[in-house]
Amino acid sequence: MLEGFFWISLLLFLHPYTTYPLSLVGLRLLGFPRSRQESIATGELPQVCVLVVAYNEEGQIRARIENVLGHDYPAERMEFCVVSDGSSDRTDEIVLSYGDRVRLVRSPQRIGKAMCVNLGLQETASGVVVFTDANTEFAKDAVMRLVAPLGDPSVGFVVGTQRYRTLRNAPAEKSESSYSSYETWLRQLEGCVGSVVGGDGAIMAVRRELIGSLRPDDVSDLRIPLECVAKGFRGYFQAAAKGWEVAPHVFRKQFDRKTRIIQRSILTMVRVSQVLNPFRTGMFAYLAVSHKVLRWFGPVLLLIAIASSSLLVWNGESQYGWFLAGVIAFLGIAAGYRLPILRRSRLVYLSFYFWMIQFAALVAITHLHRRDYYTLWEPARE
Repeated sequence: MLEGFFWISLLLFLHPYTTYPLSLVGLRLLGFPRSRQESIATGELPQVCVLVVAYNEEGQIRARIENVLGHDYPAERMEFCVVSDGSSDRTDEIVLSYGDRVRLVRSPQRIGKAMCVNLGLQETASGVVVFTDANTEFAKDAVMRLVAPLGDPSVGFVVGTQRYRTLRNAPAEKSESSYSSYETWLRQLEGCVGSVVGGDGAIMAVRRELIGSLRPDDVSDLRIPLECVAKGFRGYFQAAAKGWEVAPHVFRKQFDRKTRIIQRSILTMVRVSQVLNPFRTGMFAYLAVSHKVLRWFGPVLLLIAIASSSLLVWNGESQYGWFLAGVIAFLGIAAGYRLPILRRSRLVYLSFYFWMIQFAALVAITHLHRRDYYTLWEPARE
């Protein structure tokens, strides 16, 4: 029985990083039905609302507004809405200085991003909502490219490519950039076999009629895509729609952000759990469990594997010592990050980043009962 616990927990822990991407590659090579794209003709472009939720973004918001207003999407078909989450700096003043080119929706007090999204959606009648962040920069054609795949009536949401700039070349920045590249690759594969699993609040377009009301602790860029899938639509990955932002250069800020996101993502997935039913969503259920659920609960699976292998070694099954030795070695490599001389080693900082994510997920799981703990946020910048 202990051997069964060990192998099942270990294989499930490794699956999101090994057999899952390999299975996607295999399905693609076998000619699994690919996502098609039916672009919208220029004369049929829908009315679009670009929606930004901002809290104390006086250092970022002007550049963001200029970036959006400089897009090549027809101005008469695009509105721009900034929802201020009780900002106490000059964010509101800067937005108002643009007059009727940008609409300001202000919450007088902090209510969190999800509730601010609800406020913004109440202020628009546009058929398509483009979600983005105050610190994101779009390529000039990003909005046009995000909207184009919605010409396919089966597509409910479109996710673009979000890249991270490494201004300081810090290990935390480079780790986040590597992770982002890996996520982009997975989304490309998922798009080829059905639907991308989640969205990206920094660069995502959604049909307005598919967006329901969010709860305070929902992750909007997960809840909205899952609702689209639950209603029979799919997500399209549009690699040509590009955006950039600067990654936090301190691991501690990344840890706090990931803990918040994972905790709220688990709660969000529970609320739309019907998407995990393969009899209802088919291949998507496999994609969602592999890409999201098993990752979130990865540290629990790893602890089970460690405990069961330790008991097996204690009972004389010394062949399982290789696993414990491997875990200790991997932790030792990550611990090398504490030494300045090793901090710039790619192997060391990526190992540290991997274990940081595992610990963030474990903390998030232990805080699941605190459902109102992460409804508010601070911009993850210096």
